Amino acid sequence: MAGDYFSNDTIAAIATSLAGDGGIGVIRLSGPRALECAQRLSRNFENPEPRYLHRIEIADPETGKTMDDGLAAYFPEGHSYTGEESVELQLHGGRFLLQSALNAAIRTGHCRLALPGEFSFRAVRNGKFTLSAAQSVQQLIGARSRFEVEAARANFAKKRVEYIDGLAARIRSLLARTELAIDFSDQDVEVVSEQGAKSEVAELLRDTEALLARLEAAQRIARGIQITIAGRPNAGKSTLFNAILSEERAIVSAEAGTTRDVITEDFALGRYRVRLADTAGIRDAGGTIEREGVARARKLLAGSDLVVLLLDANLSYEELVREIYEDRALRAKTVVALNKSDLAPAAAARIRARLRLEKNIEAIAISALSHDGIGSLLETLRKTLDRGFGLGADAFLPTEFQLQMLIFCRDSLADAEALLARGGHSNPELLSASLRSAARALSDLCGDTTPDAVLAKIFSEFCIGK
Repeated sequence: MAGDYFSNDTIAAIATSLAGDGGIGVIRLSGPRALECAQRLSRNFENPEPRYLHRIEIADPETGKTMDDGLAAYFPEGHSYTGEESVELQLHGGRFLLQSALNAAIRTGHCRLALPGEFSFRAVRNGKFTLSAAQSVQQLIGARSRFEVEAARANFAKKRVEYIDGLAARIRSLLARTELAIDFSDQDVEVVSEQGAKSEVAELLRDTEALLARLEAAQRIARGIQITIAGRPNAGKSTLFNAILSEERAIVSAEAGTTRDVITEDFALGRYRVRLADTAGIRDAGGTIEREGVARARKLLAGSDLVVLLLDANLSYEELVREIYEDRALRAKTVVALNKSDLAPAAAARIRARLRLEKNIEAIAISALSHDGIGSLLETLRKTLDRGFGLGADAFLPTEFQLQMLIFCRDSLADAEALLARGGHSNPELLSASLRSAARALSDLCGDTTPDAVLAKIFSEFCIGK
């Protein structure tokens, strides 16, 4: 049975992960024949009390053979996730077993397989969720760090909705007065002054750009932060890489130039998801392979969000300063760590003090081998990320669609500002068109007036069981 997002079919899907066999798996049914379908599968699900778990046996509707036993919950129309009549079957979580039970449900003829995100689509259609809240559900499912969970949860916050609604209301207010000015264009009546319109548009543009900057920072954090360990050969980069990850991920050797390629691994640093990279030592390499490794290291360093410059604390102060300032482009996003500080702690302390006083550089004393100072280094990295990504740390996490709608709003307001600068107040029709585009973009962002085709595209990117 083929379907589309705007049908009233009863739909079914496995609502739990099929990445591996689990203890429990859930099949969700939703639509006008959900209960009837469940009753065709179960021999003992007559007149179920709503919102209670009932013990059931699932049987093949054609052969009558028992397939599984488990629990089922019935939700009447208006009291389910989708707002429709729904049944959730809690069965044993084997992939083959769940797929067999789903196929049996479809063979009853009372339901079809749900499209990706169709349950959430129906929840939005039936007023159980806003569009942005439904998109947040998908973000929560895909979250891979505490930041992504917190930011996705912020999408549900009333404060976020109120802020965007307030921004849209201000645009609509100016739009209404601008269109009123069109009606009175042949009379000597000033509905909104030229200076007043310029001031309002400029303020709207500033607020929209500020929100956009926060959301772009949030999206950047969600994609993952790139931290790269850099330094000369034998500085201890691979040892530090292993120490941070608490595993022997990279080969460690006393021979200089052991690391020839970029080695990466993901780990959690506070609320952030970080991709840590160990690189080839930066030097004038002789071999073809090592030269390629150095070239890749330089390319990665240039695009990294943060660099840990690992230095040998047993070098002279002058040598250390030369290494720190060798690549000035990296200085703004570099954390300096003095490795092997345990071998000569007094000398390392003097170098750190001198760097602080003379160069205003706060170097961290560590021993990658013994793990001394690793905790302090990680805390410094976390605080540095908080400062660098502070704009997005407390923002809600936008979807790509939401971000594009906000960019469209910003661009429309910029067009309005340019029109006013060129004397557009005397031609309010053009100003009205720009303001209307900005208002429509915010309405689409919140899901108030999103076209059906756009809604279908958004939900097609959800997982099937959601």
